[in-house]
Amino acid sequence: MTALQYKQALAELGIYQRDLARFLGAYPDTGKRWAQNGPPPSVQKWIRYMLATRRRPADIDAEIRRVA
Repeated sequence: MTALQYKQALAELGIYQRDLARFLGAYPDTGKRWAQNGPPPSVQKWIRYMLATRRRPADIDAEIRRVA
């Protein structure tokens, strides 16, 4: 996934770079680096999952809390 694809995916999901970084346990500014260089494979998998299921980090967090 390129940096441009990363930015487009976040726009499609309606989430901010910093929010995705926090959700994944990274520093908020890490999202900026992903936007410049492209995200690592583990982040790409999360983005693809969110795109496929139309879930955002808040939705996933809520589901995890409901199950726990």
